[in-house]
Amino acid sequence: MSTLGYTGAVVVEPACARIPVDRGTLDEDGVITDPAVRAQLADVLDMLAKAR
Repeated sequence: MSTLGYTGAVVVEPACARIPVDRGTLDEDGVITDPAVRAQLADVLDMLAKAR
């Protein structure tokens, strides 16, 4: 992990991910319905939660 200097923020590098979310992954309410995208987002959120 690296920090952002004076702010004290921490960058959780393993959680830095590019997850493409195009219109085809969303339903009419804007909810992500694509299981692969949802799994990737869940992995990132899990990494962030564990880094606390």
